[in-house]
Amino acid sequence: MKRTLFVALAVALLLTAAAFAEDTAILTDDKGFNLAHFRPNIFGGHYLAIEDSAALCPWTIGGGLYYEYVNKPFSYYKDSGTGTETELDYIGHYQGIHGVLAFGLWEWMSLGATVPYYMARMRPVEDFSLADPPATLPELSNESFLGDVKAEIKFMPLDAKEHVFGIAIAPYVNFPTAPKDSLFGEGRTTGGGNLILGVDTKYINFMANGGYLYRGKGELMTAEMGDAITFGAGIGNAYDSGFEWSIEGFGSYYFMDDENDILKNNVPVEVLATLRYRFGANGPRIVAGGGTGLSGGPGAGQYRVVGGIDYFCHNCGPETGVLTIKTVDQNNKPLAATLSIVAPDGKSQTVASTGEWNSEFVVGDYSASASREGFQGDKRSASLSADGAVITLMLKEIVKPKSPTTVSLSLLDKCSNKPVKAAVVLKDGAGKETAIAVGENGYQGALAAGTYQVTISADGYQPKTDSVTLVAEKDTPLKVALIKKIELKGTIFFAVASDKILAKSFPVIDDAAEQIKGLCQYSKIRLEGYTSSEGKLEMNNELSKKRAAAVKAYLVKKGIPADKLESEGYGPKNPIAPNDTEANRAKNRRVEFIIVE
Repeated sequence: MKRTLFVALAVALLLTAAAFAEDTAILTDDKGFNLAHFRPNIFGGHYLAIEDSAALCPWTIGGGLYYEYVNKPFSYYKDSGTGTETELDYIGHYQGIHGVLAFGLWEWMSLGATVPYYMARMRPVEDFSLADPPATLPELSNESFLGDVKAEIKFMPLDAKEHVFGIAIAPYVNFPTAPKDSLFGEGRTTGGGNLILGVDTKYINFMANGGYLYRGKGELMTAEMGDAITFGAGIGNAYDSGFEWSIEGFGSYYFMDDENDILKNNVPVEVLATLRYRFGANGPRIVAGGGTGLSGGPGAGQYRVVGGIDYFCHNCGPETGVLTIKTVDQNNKPLAATLSIVAPDGKSQTVASTGEWNSEFVVGDYSASASREGFQGDKRSASLSADGAVITLMLKEIVKPKSPTTVSLSLLDKCSNKPVKAAVVLKDGAGKETAIAVGENGYQGALAAGTYQVTISADGYQPKTDSVTLVAEKDTPLKVALIKKIELKGTIFFAVASDKILAKSFPVIDDAAEQIKGLCQYSKIRLEGYTSSEGKLEMNNELSKKRAAAVKAYLVKKGIPADKLESEGYGPKNPIAPNDTEANRAKNRRVEFIIVE
């Protein structure tokens, strides 16, 4: 209801301003004309020259300071007899400084004013009354003066930000504060208004203006310039990063006495492109842009450059930021989970996340927790600012204790099938070791299900390593056959740097041969030759191979089948003692007997 009343008031003010402006224009003999085609948007927004349908936030103050440079804003005239167009710099260029001040009263009503100051390079104003300029005109001179002050009030019955489509009505009054003969002021009170239609989406903003300026009549180049229809349109957008852009076209159509028309045309039209950067959601902006005249009408310069700084509050709600919540597993891989988010006011909401979730919230302190079946939940907090915040929640998989299984372990001699006592070490997948002692009656106990590496060590038997998988809630009987190892009764000696076996080593090898003959159910005997670290590596490798082969040949002579033997040399690898003394180096010069089952 209030908006309807104020819209009616806006229309009434518009009509009143128009009537007052028209009356003063008719009653006065002043013949001013305002060539300042560009006036900055008093209320900010997406555009600089045309009006935006957005109003200021309630009880906020906005303002700006802009600079413009315009080249050749009034340089052409048309011969009234021949119609020939001629270029003549009546105004070579001018600079303008515009101060803007605006107030937001309600979210649908704002008021403000703009005060311009101009510095122009121009000819004396009396020259502009000449239909056909003389051969010699006064030189261009520098002039500076205050322009007409503009006051405006804007009513916004429909907000584009809230409804996508927006409507605004903006009546205004121009006060004659400029010298009447400056060509930058009307010399009388004028007024009018604009109807503003806009569409504001996430991806693009479109705005269209249409209005009427009541100014009466004034002479320019002997032509009587009357009221004007104003128009404009633009597209633009603003981004969360702070960057904004717009392209806008604007112009006026002046009613003019055709019989006295010596102007090039009576429709000044310009296009203007601007870039802005805003500091923060409602912070100040830096503005820069430029454009060109399209028609050559009075006031539409050859080109225009603008820049400045302004501050307007259009984001009327509380300051917001984007809160991003990531859920990951213990390996930092995205993990779907259920999120619970608690706002600064204590209100909570529950949402589903596929690994990353974000939304816009009012700035403040937030806490978030994540849960998922089979995982240990996580809870963290963060302070959300306009720049956003990220919370990463890590959910660790809950490892349930594995049900125990009963293990029965029996160790037997491979040849005699008699029980063997041994020390057994079981290592699980996590590296945890469990040591058990197996007696003649074997071992029986409970172990967690899983895969184990089993190492068996028994006196007189070759060590054995294997893996076993225990199934939950299932008894696992294990029988392991051990084979006796070949124990040398002494050292096998060779001639220095040779593979010749010394005679004192023959009894040692003979005893080993008898042990081999007593073995059962084996595949091969692998003879491994080693040396100390003295000498060159290549020579040691070759020497170790030859010595292992020499022992093999000796065993064959003692009745061991050749297909049951294999030999290999490893040089200084796998030392059993440090190579720091001669006694230790002697220990490393050896041949080992390994049973391959």
